[in-house]
Amino acid sequence: MWNQFRFHPDPNNKASAFAAAKAIRMGPLPSTEKLSIHRADEAPREIPRVLVVDDDRDMRELLEDMLDSLNISAHVVASAEEALKALEHAQPFDIMITDHQMPEMLGTELALSVTARYPTLPVVLMTAYRDDAVTRSEVTFFRMLDKPVSVCDLSETIYAAYKRA
Repeated sequence: MWNQFRFHPDPNNKASAFAAAKAIRMGPLPSTEKLSIHRADEAPREIPRVLVVDDDRDMRELLEDMLDSLNISAHVVASAEEALKALEHAQPFDIMITDHQMPEMLGTELALSVTARYPTLPVVLMTAYRDDAVTRSEVTFFRMLDKPVSVCDLSETIYAAYKRA
């Protein structure tokens, strides 16, 4: 299962760390064991729609696999520009999860733009390296997740954001 390991990337080579994390996982959960976003004492809800933004292909695939194993609908894009287009043209999203370090626009900048247009959309920032720029950002994030993200942290964050909506 996903939450049986935690991977600590080499700061000089984070992309290979995520590729290795994907390679050593034990595969998706069988469909009969898929996790649900609702608690046992609540009625089942619609599947939450999550917009995932990450420029690293391996990380996008890893997150998409993790969300699929949680039975969560993910729309995964590679850039801030693609994320803004998806927000304008796709079905509404319940939460946006974005990487911080991206080439054309930082996750904090994307979040600032998104929260100005969609103030009720919870935004989660993922980062492998928390720095002062992230912690002093003008954006109030629903949560910040450290990479590598565990399936437990991911599902907990999405559940909390979805419950709030």
